[in-house]
Amino acid sequence: MMKRSPHTPYHPDGYLRLTLAELKAMSLVHLCSADDPSVKGMLDSLCIPCRRAGYTEWWVPGIHLSIGWDWYVDALTAQWRMVPWEVRSNVMLVTVDAMADLGAQASEFLLREHLASLSWPQQLALELAHAAAPCQLAPYAGMPSLLH
Repeated sequence: MMKRSPHTPYHPDGYLRLTLAELKAMSLVHLCSADDPSVKGMLDSLCIPCRRAGYTEWWVPGIHLSIGWDWYVDALTAQWRMVPWEVRSNVMLVTVDAMADLGAQASEFLLREHLASLSWPQQLALELAHAAAPCQLAPYAGMPSLLH
């Protein structure tokens, strides 16, 4: 079981180790998003009706934290949802007391719950409406979109 050094959250395995409280205190900045027909195709094959589907990537620039997930707009309710498969991230959540890894599954579950509490659907809809091209790295209007 990996442990985080009390002086740095970085580890040679590429994971950024944080407690859930540390993660929740950070503001995610939109990096890129786009419609993706392959995500829609996978949802169609699972009989999940959707109007559109794609991917999104958010980060915290100062520490290079990255979180990405696939999304879709439900065909019946018009709600934006996360797909039922993985959240992609370089974050490994750790316990508060021992700074020991919670593991990949527990980290993903807690990341998904945290993301569900944020206003990502509204922010993502704005980003896609204003994007001149898929995954442009420069934020529109000079200000990045933040999730708190």
